[in-house]
Amino acid sequence: MIRRPVSFFRKPNFTKNLRTKEGRPGSGPALFAMPSVLFLTFGCKLNQAETAQLNHLFTSEGYELARSAAQADVVVVNTCTVTGRSASKCRQAIHRTVRENPRAVLIAAGCYAQVNAEELAACPGVDYILGTDEKYRIFDFLNDLEKKKTPCIQISRDFPKQARTGTACFPGHTRSFIKIQDGCDRACSYCIVPHARGPVRSVPLHAVQKQARYFSARGVKEIVLTGVHIGDYGKDRDGQSHLPELLDCLADTPVRIRLSSLNIEDLTDALFTRLEKHPRICRHLHIPLQSGSDTILQTMRRSYTAREFREAVLRIQDRLGPIGLGTDIIAGFPGETDDLFMETLNFCRSLPFTYMHVFPYSRRPGTEAAAMKETVSPAIRRERARRLRLLGEEKSSLFQRSMPGRTVEVLFEKQTAPHRFNGLSSEYLRVEVSGEGLHNALRTVVVEECENTVLKGRLVGGPAEPGCGP
Repeated sequence: MIRRPVSFFRKPNFTKNLRTKEGRPGSGPALFAMPSVLFLTFGCKLNQAETAQLNHLFTSEGYELARSAAQADVVVVNTCTVTGRSASKCRQAIHRTVRENPRAVLIAAGCYAQVNAEELAACPGVDYILGTDEKYRIFDFLNDLEKKKTPCIQISRDFPKQARTGTACFPGHTRSFIKIQDGCDRACSYCIVPHARGPVRSVPLHAVQKQARYFSARGVKEIVLTGVHIGDYGKDRDGQSHLPELLDCLADTPVRIRLSSLNIEDLTDALFTRLEKHPRICRHLHIPLQSGSDTILQTMRRSYTAREFREAVLRIQDRLGPIGLGTDIIAGFPGETDDLFMETLNFCRSLPFTYMHVFPYSRRPGTEAAAMKETVSPAIRRERARRLRLLGEEKSSLFQRSMPGRTVEVLFEKQTAPHRFNGLSSEYLRVEVSGEGLHNALRTVVVEECENTVLKGRLVGGPAEPGCGP
């Protein structure tokens, strides 16, 4: 990366679009303010982790964080393309940014840029289009703060052999994400992610440990291990998952550890042993299902049957007891008849999910499914997604209503009213209590009631060690 002193921004060709600070009479010429940057992040927790690293790159170059697009000299849109809707949201954000501040240098980076730079290049006002690896070398391309007549496109199909990472987080956040892995070697017929992020690559274990210690030393109370498939951590080394080993190495770091998405094949005896052994690991798992129909699972090229998925979920209950358990569902996949949809709906109804992320099927050019005949109309896809979301809401409500009388561990994130603080439990539930000075405090709470989607409770004891809950 090209490094430049802060004085670089005082050169005329780089300060043309910057905000100025008016000097007092007789105090000399007006001073240029430091350049500012705004980040707009779409998609998964992995993108959020990478935005934190981009923020670190910009602040190292002398940039301030802008509060809005209108105040920014540079706007970075960290894009997502997992569904058509996510790509559409990225384009809408670009159009909105250009309307609010046509002078801002606009950078579209990440997954959408990697797989469909042409669509982004057609958006008026885009200056730079950077792929999933090129966004880490952003200052190799951003040589001034001038708008471009045509976008500068930097996309490579050669992915690095090791996942890129760095020790960075947004100031003031109670939780931080650690990227431990990138890429995917699976071939799900609907998914564009392998094209966007390349093959599986892992972050070295010692580097993950270093990040965890860095965050802990700066007061972060929870870290979220994230990646495309965190259960594939280390498989690029010897074909075996080293996630259990990583959890052992992080066990002594005084932070709460939350796992992002896992697949059922990741739920090995070795992993269950760590989940039982280490109380710092949150009582929350997210296991994507996608469909409860074996016919559709086979067409999707998923690696399990509905029966195998059920057995894995029941094993979670046997080994860990009631926990927060989330899943992903795709509604209206090509070939999904009314009967096959009902298989999925009834299958989800029979399992102890505590929340469900539901997506209508979205055709992604470049995937195997894109060549399939779309037998389900958009209207039917939306209706099926609506019914699945209603079921998800019922299951969330049922889990919340089961909580009064239970003791949970809560990391408080924000003050919602005078003497009221709101936080996230180990089980991934919103909890509110009366108290003072609880921001970024990890406390034990007895749940007393459920009001709408928020649990109300009372504090017990003093500050909690991560993992103190039952």
